[in-house]
This record gives sequence, C-alpha cells and structure tokens, in this order.
Amino acid sequence: MSPFSIKRGCLRGPSHLHCLSRRFMYGMGLPAPPELRDIVKLELFEREKEERIKEIWLDQYRFDPRYISRVMDKSSHQKVMQRLEESPLFVWPILYDATSKYYVLLSQYQHKHIFLTSIDSYNKDAENASAFMSITFY
Repeated sequence: MSPFSIKRGCLRGPSHLHCLSRRFMYGMGLPAPPELRDIVKLELFEREKEERIKEIWLDQYRFDPRYISRVMDKSSHQKVMQRLEESPLFVWPILYDATSKYYVLLSQYQHKHIFLTSIDSYNKDAENASAFMSITFY
C-alpha cells in the first residue's frame, strides 16, 4: 500500500497533509482515447488464440514512439481494475535525484482510462488540466 491516499479531499503523506479544495475534486476535463473497435478489427481479433493476440498487440505499436503497449493476464487486470475503482485519484511523488525534490503527478481513473497531469495543473484548473499521458485498458 502506498503511503499516499486521498480521503475527503485531503492528501495524506508520510510527513505532510495537503488538502485539495472541493472545487478541484471533480476531475480533469479530458478527451476520451479510442475504443478497441477503432484500433483493431474485433471480429478477426476475437478468433485468435491468447498468445497470438499478445503478439499482435505488442507488435502493433513497436516502432511508434507515441505509444507503449503492454499486456497482462486476467487476474492482474482484475486486481488493477479493483484498485482503480477503490482509488480513482492517486498522487505519484516522483523523486528528481539531481535536486532531491519531488515532481508530483496526479492520476485520475475514468472508465478504462487513467489520465496523468501535474498536481500544480490540477490545482490551478481541475476541469481543464492537460493530461501529460494517458493509459487505456482494453
């Protein structure tokens, strides 16, 4: 379990208590990534065996620097989804070794998608915070 969690609008860390204003608790205003049917031909994809689907998926974006594709087994997927449902907002303190300071990202889970933005962007304007990265589960 992470030392950080959001409860009733407050972020509790090992040594700090940061409260997010209630007006910032509604979420980032973000576009929805494509659906699986927009990426693959589902009727053909569904005919393949699990190992072949894994190969196809990993090969699809191998040479495109804009995407990183990964696969996980069903039990791992279920565990991740359960945790995302339980904690849709999550704070990621990332240590920058050169300065020994933290860069803080906020992730927000919204129906199969995780959007990441800086905590500063989110606190300035939660509904219009730009996503730095998105993760989509298919």
